[in-house]
Amino acid sequence: MMANAWGKADVESSEIQLHKKEMSDFFDQLLVKRKEQQALSYELHKNISPQLNVTLGLADDVQVGKEKIAEVEKQLAEAQNASTSLATASSELENLRSAYQDLETKLAEAEKSESERRSSLQRKI
Repeated sequence: MMANAWGKADVESSEIQLHKKEMSDFFDQLLVKRKEQQALSYELHKNISPQLNVTLGLADDVQVGKEKIAEVEKQLAEAQNASTSLATASSELENLRSAYQDLETKLAEAEKSESERRSSLQRKI
């Protein structure tokens, strides 16, 4: 072997050719890996798209469900208010019945008292 300008031995041309071939093989493998990665990425996106649509559909269903629950809760609150109003009205009605019975009792007593007075006045006459 001969020494080059730096005093180092020249590399044989077969070693250079071997190195070039190794580099070429390495880059070919990189290209194959890149194509595999692109194919996997495509498959991933192809599979994600329907799942995304399903997820968005489920999100819509959840929103509709929440709206229905809110409507039912509103109706429940209205029903509870109506129930409270009905209970109040029932209590007032019971108070009116009691007052009516008291008035009937007082009227009966007043009629009895008036009848007794008439009888007493008629006896005096």
